[in-house]
Amino acid sequence: MWLSVGYLARHRAFSRLFRQVRRQLQPTIAAFDALKIKNPMCNALLVDFTDEEGRDYFEVVENSDQFFQVLVGCCPEISEEQLIQHMIETLLRVVRLCPIASEDRARCETLFSAHYKLVTATGKQLRE
Repeated sequence: MWLSVGYLARHRAFSRLFRQVRRQLQPTIAAFDALKIKNPMCNALLVDFTDEEGRDYFEVVENSDQFFQVLVGCCPEISEEQLIQHMIETLLRVVRLCPIASEDRARCETLFSAHYKLVTATGKQLRE
């Protein structure tokens, strides 16, 4: 099972920020792809963020290609740290909703939580 994180942006600044943050989260995505999910009910998790909907917007998108796909809203006027937090919280929410075994879900939650701490700590060091 693999993870795809994308965006649908109306605002150019959001698009630039999202690409920057996604690069920071690339190790998290690669680590997820390396996890061996024992009995996946889908082939991939597709998570798309959009600045055309509010932060509370969350829609599971029907998908006939054995993907678990969601569309998530995000405020276009957001800081880098807030976007990282929103993305990790969203990934945790998606994993909790995705039809996988509870032991796999726990491993994914541990991975995302650990990477959130790592990415935010690294970002703070770079800004100082």
